[in-house]
Amino acid sequence: VYDPIPLEVLFRHDLAQNHWSAVLSYAGLLCLICMPLIRVVLTGILFLKNGERALAAIAATVLVLLAVSFALGFGH
Repeated sequence: VYDPIPLEVLFRHDLAQNHWSAVLSYAGLLCLICMPLIRVVLTGILFLKNGERALAAIAATVLVLLAVSFALGFGH
């Protein structure tokens, strides 16, 4: 029987046990998750600076959809 363990519990355990390779893997995973969010935010800011309001609105919509998908994924 599979017993799921939350990522936060694994992270705290690995940090307490000085398993730095696992902690580094978690940091890399966090970077991979954050890169699309950062790219969309910066693209939206660039569109606003250039006066492209329609494209900035599309970037904001994509950002909202990404946030909703992450929220739904973490809710499981």
